[in-house]
Amino acid sequence: MGCIAHLFYMKTIYTHVIIILLLLGCSKGKEVQPSSGLESYILDLPEVEVSKTKIDIDREQVSSILGTIENSIPDKVFLIDHNVWSIFMAKKDGTLLDQKGRQGRGPGEYMGINDMYTYIDESVLQVFDKKLKRLTYYDITEDSLKLSSIVHLPDYGQYYLQSVFKSNDNTVGIFRVLRQYENMEVENKLYVHYLDEEFRMKEKILEIEGSELIETTGIDGSKRFRENIFGNETVWSFNNGKLFYSNAENLNFKVFNFNTKNISEHKISDIPEYINTSETIDFMMKRYSSIFNYNPEYEAYFKQRKTLPYFSHIYASDKFLYIPLTNYGNEKGHVLRFNIETRQMERIEIPPNFYM
Repeated sequence: MGCIAHLFYMKTIYTHVIIILLLLGCSKGKEVQPSSGLESYILDLPEVEVSKTKIDIDREQVSSILGTIENSIPDKVFLIDHNVWSIFMAKKDGTLLDQKGRQGRGPGEYMGINDMYTYIDESVLQVFDKKLKRLTYYDITEDSLKLSSIVHLPDYGQYYLQSVFKSNDNTVGIFRVLRQYENMEVENKLYVHYLDEEFRMKEKILEIEGSELIETTGIDGSKRFRENIFGNETVWSFNNGKLFYSNAENLNFKVFNFNTKNISEHKISDIPEYINTSETIDFMMKRYSSIFNYNPEYEAYFKQRKTLPYFSHIYASDKFLYIPLTNYGNEKGHVLRFNIETRQMERIEIPPNFYM
């Protein structure tokens, strides 16, 4: 059996990071009885077997490793420590190789790490910091990361850059726009643009509907729309010249091919709704009490909604699309693995505090 993809499970206990390696495997028997239509659907899927590898990080201040994981360079993974904004490079066998970055505004320092991308042909790691509006590039050697260049991004006005990557010889930027006009009309879009050598916006190549919004009331009584942090988010993943994107309202995915400029669609229509329950509401009210107390609109909205978002991010890798289902306090979680060629769906059982 060969390793075909890698998912990552971060424990916030001491300084250990667990990497879950997905291996081709056979279907397992069902272990629990379903309590809902969605759970029954999931447990009826063939299960992919997994094994685990542990990475030890011997730094007391590293108490949690959370956030983006990039793993397209052979035999290496990259992890972000959100406590001090550091980047770790490790082998997939668990050997820690190097660490770069810390909180700050100087070269190689970060006020936030919002996205990472690896360019396998060039052995380069790209790190995006929205707060500092800059891209930092590292050369990836056998056992270390070497700071190579820093790009200060231009001002995009009301276009907010979310992601940057290269497709063939083109640099691509994904921008978020949320504008409310006097007539209460709202522009809520993601725009995909080519960027020039100075990272300025050029040709628009794609327009995508934005994430779910919620209407809020300001101190002065004015109404305005904001992105609903507990709602159906529009997410994307770039892989091998293709941009996969979807909204968490359903499991319908579109794929934009940068070579042909064609859009294909994959509809997974047989999956049951993710029903909101009293147990889910209780869990969310306790876990995010500070947010709900400060934003009563979110609390009222969440208690009233009938269905829940399926996911908050996706991951495209070769012929597979990985969909980590949002876990609302369950003892076990699942990642769905969709084969784009055969349209077969499989499941991967994961710990409740799993992050991919």
